[in-house]
Amino acid sequence: MREGRPALDRSASIGKRVFISILAFATVTAAVLVVLMMYLRTEAVASGQKVLAGFAELANEQTTRTLQSIEQTLQAATVILSAAAGTGTVDADVLRAQFQDLIKDRPFLRAIVVIDKQGRIAYGPIAADLAGKVAQDHDRAAKPVQQE
Repeated sequence: MREGRPALDRSASIGKRVFISILAFATVTAAVLVVLMMYLRTEAVASGQKVLAGFAELANEQTTRTLQSIEQTLQAATVILSAAAGTGTVDADVLRAQFQDLIKDRPFLRAIVVIDKQGRIAYGPIAADLAGKVAQDHDRAAKPVQQE
């Protein structure tokens, strides 16, 4: 009977060894996976930061170019207005054609509006629309309020 016991101990010992081996393999595998996932996360964050920096740089360059183009357009419009004022006669049709020529290749500009010293719209595509509204507002403000 003693001979049977060592066989049981040996099979129990083999079972323990297999279990410990599987446990050790699972632990090492889990550790490797954790390290790889942390590495991938770090790489994803770094990649996202690079992409974001690229978009920010692109937006900055585009905004700078747009503002420079607007500044050049305003300088050209000032030259046109100075030339028109220098002659003493301002023809709205000529100004309209010159301004349309000025903004035709600038998709971010829809119109040029000229405002006089009193703050009124002297020229622009919205001048006619606003002229009627300003007159209505002026008439409304001039009428006394009737109280009952």
